[in-house]
Amino acid sequence: MKEKSDNNLIGLNKILPSMLIILFIVSIFLSLTYISKEAGHHCEGENCPICETLLICENHINQLGGFITILLTAYIFITVINSNKTAIEKLFVYKTLITQGVRMNN
Repeated sequence: MKEKSDNNLIGLNKILPSMLIILFIVSIFLSLTYISKEAGHHCEGENCPICETLLICENHINQLGGFITILLTAYIFITVINSNKTAIEKLFVYKTLITQGVRMNN
């Protein structure tokens, strides 16, 4: 029973980072779409709600832009490490006669 819940957690740990990255990318895409659509709007003056929304979208992009870069870099790094796990383990595992299965006779 415990193994099944552990497998679910492992699956969730693989899916969750991808979902977060997709969510951030969609969020930035929607902000960029709104900015491009409303960039040439007819401004109503000092309290223009469209201008305020444009500022919110610009701040959103500025804040998440650097975070997405960090997330993508970490995701790629973890993916490369996990795919080359056996090669990395071979670098850090010391080879002895016993670990190689050499029979030692007197």
